[in-house]
Amino acid sequence: MQFKKAEKGTITYLTIPQLEELGARLIFTTKKKGISDISEYALNLGLNTSDPIEKIRQNYSTLCRSLNIDSSRIVFSDQVHGCNIKHIGLNDIAQGDFINARSSRAIDGICTDLRGIWLTTLYADCIPIFLYDFRQRVVAVSHAGWKGTALKIGEKTLDFMKKTYGSRPCDMICAIGPGLCRKHFEVQEDVFKQLQKLPCSQNFCTYERKVYTVDLKQANKEILLNCGILEENIVCSDLCTFEEEELFFSYRRDKGKTGRMAGMISIL
Repeated sequence: MQFKKAEKGTITYLTIPQLEELGARLIFTTKKKGISDISEYALNLGLNTSDPIEKIRQNYSTLCRSLNIDSSRIVFSDQVHGCNIKHIGLNDIAQGDFINARSSRAIDGICTDLRGIWLTTLYADCIPIFLYDFRQRVVAVSHAGWKGTALKIGEKTLDFMKKTYGSRPCDMICAIGPGLCRKHFEVQEDVFKQLQKLPCSQNFCTYERKVYTVDLKQANKEILLNCGILEENIVCSDLCTFEEEELFFSYRRDKGKTGRMAGMISIL
C-alpha cells in the first residue's frame, strides 16, 4: 500500500488505490492545475490566502468536477496548530455555500462515520495524518505541524476514535502524507527540546554541526506505532513539499506567500 500520483481532467493528485478497495477514498491535491494570483495556473485551495475567494471557489469547482466530488459534502477543519478533535455529523454539512460555512472552530482533527462526507484539511508544509478504521468504517484526518506533533495530535485523534466509535488500533490504516522533510525543517533549540520528549525521538531528532533538524513524518509515525497501530498498516509519503516545487506549495520555500493543498478523505 502506497501513495500514487493520479490525473483526472486538469487535476494531478495523490491517492492510495488499495484504500478504495477497503471502502475509503483519500485525496491529497497538488498545485496542478487551476487559477491563482500567487502562482501561475496553480490550484490554490487555501481559504485564508491572498488569492481572491472567487478564484478559490473556481478551483474547488474544477477539483470537484474532475474528481466527482459533491462539493456540498465538503467539511473543513479550522486549523490553529492545536490538538482538538471533532466528530462531523449531518449538522456540520453546509446548507448553502460550503466555502463560508465552517461549523468547526479551533479544530485540527475531524472524524466521521457517515458515508460521502469529505473531511478536508489544508496544507503548505505541515503533515497530514489520515486514519481509516476499516472494521467500524470511520475516517479521520488531522493536521500536524510541529506544535500539533508535540501535542501528539495523532494519538489524540486515535483516542477520540476509540471513545466515540469503538475503534481499535489493530483495525486502523494510517497514511502520512507529503510535508517538509528533515533536511528542510531546521528548528530552534526550544522547539527541538519539546519534540525530543516524544517517543523514540532519536529516530527523528538530529543535532549536527550546530543545526537542529526534525523529521515530522517519522515523529508522527513513532507516535502512532506507540499507540499500537501496526507498522504494516502505516503508509508514509516520501515526498517533500519544499523540494517538489512543481507539485506543491511550501510556506517555508515560498517565504509565506503561498497557496494550500487539500487533504481529503471520505467513506465510500
